[in-house]
Amino acid sequence: MPTGSLDVLAPAVPPAAPFPDDRARKLLEAVIDSTVVVEADALAGAVRRAVPCSGPHGSVTLQVDDGGLRVRGSDPRAGGPEESVKATIDGNRVTKTFQARYLADALNAFSGRRVELRIQDGLRSTVLTSQAGEDGVELTYLVVPLRTTV
Repeated sequence: MPTGSLDVLAPAVPPAAPFPDDRARKLLEAVIDSTVVVEADALAGAVRRAVPCSGPHGSVTLQVDDGGLRVRGSDPRAGGPEESVKATIDGNRVTKTFQARYLADALNAFSGRRVELRIQDGLRSTVLTSQAGEDGVELTYLVVPLRTTV
């Protein structure tokens, strides 16, 4: 029975990149135009109910007002209801349109929590965050608004 050594060659695995990296850090360093604090489940429900009126692109519009957050489907031909969600508002009154599926996915991650939406001017991403829950996990999520025509 031969004895000897066996050489195994494997590619070197680069060390994991730190997170957030510089590119992600720039996205997270938001210049806030408006801050909205809302129950994630209430907002997610309003987004789900707006989807039938969200048009061919599946987009919903969030409008920050004095009394809270208004949610509506973004298809003017479909009409449809507009729903208000109670929220705490700080900053400017803005309107943003999002892909409903991406916004709903983000809000589902925050289920059972209050979520803070840090809305930026223009097409910059909206940062969703929450404090650590019972599980000890602090969440951060980015959602990019859609370009809309006036």
